[in-house]
Amino acid sequence: MRRTLLLTTAGAAVVASVIPALAAPAPVDSGSAAETTLVVPLSHGDALQLDLQAVEFSGGDVVRIVAQHCAADGSCDSLDVYQGPTSSSAFSVDSSTTTADLNVVVSGHQVQLRWRPDGGVGTASGGDTAFGQDGVSDNEYQGQYATVTASIDGQGCTTTGVVGSETAVDTSAVTGGPGTADVSALRLPADATISCG
Repeated sequence: MRRTLLLTTAGAAVVASVIPALAAPAPVDSGSAAETTLVVPLSHGDALQLDLQAVEFSGGDVVRIVAQHCAADGSCDSLDVYQGPTSSSAFSVDSSTTTADLNVVVSGHQVQLRWRPDGGVGTASGGDTAFGQDGVSDNEYQGQYATVTASIDGQGCTTTGVVGSETAVDTSAVTGGPGTADVSALRLPADATISCG
């Protein structure tokens, strides 16, 4: 959670400077959302962090995965953002009760996630910004902490997450240049395993 929280301030500032220069207002959407972080262990103590967000936007449900390679010393490189639609049968969320359920395939791995209330922990916020060819995609979320129970390729683990609301700005409709790649473009090593963060 701390990593994405730090990104929020910088991302919001960059998008604020880009949007006024566009020829037309950038599309903005918001909806109930659920977020958590999964990890793909790599060699030499490195890891790929996958910040996974699912959102019920007015235009349809969306899954967004922010991937970042992190070294054993804790340093991380730039973000790669993948985003694509998901069906209403694969994702359900109720921010009023801090609950959500998601079934998604990530690079051939079956991932099932359940968010349930984590009483007394408090609120959280975060976000990310992705830049493509002439396109910007920015997401900001806030909500309540939740306990996330995961089943990944049939293996169970538990981590933390957030259920609340998310607002997105996507300039691709204005510039013609997407700021994200499709979720299907995310490719993990053939022997990779996904675990809870």
